[in-house]
Amino acid sequence: MEIQTYLTGVIFTKAYRVIRTHVAVCLEQYNLTPTSWSLLGTVLQARDGILLADVAKALGVKAPLVTRLAQALMERQLVERVPHLTDKRAKLLVVTSQGERFIAKVDAQLRMELGYLLRGVSEADLAAYKRVLEQIIINGATR
Repeated sequence: MEIQTYLTGVIFTKAYRVIRTHVAVCLEQYNLTPTSWSLLGTVLQARDGILLADVAKALGVKAPLVTRLAQALMERQLVERVPHLTDKRAKLLVVTSQGERFIAKVDAQLRMELGYLLRGVSEADLAAYKRVLEQIIINGATR
């Protein structure tokens, strides 16, 4: 099956807008942006903590943005900075226990919202979609 490149662009743009809008509206209820939500998830995945620079790299954004978002999340007591085990000058960002409960609550709400959008899409299709997006990211980074 061959799709014209301009039609692929239209499909991608429409799907992105639908997903982004639904996610943003859901996250807005929790005073989060998609980027701050991604930051929380990235920190949660790094169970032993993560440097702000590594969060920025993982999200593909500049360090000052991560610093501002992390500060806002610290003020809400969702994340905290702790000393690095081997580098006393460095601080790691970790999710607090309050943050873990918050993430679970938001995640459940987002799963319901995305579940609505993903009706009729199989687990296998979702896994393939994720692999395709990951490969596009890799290809874009190595060009």
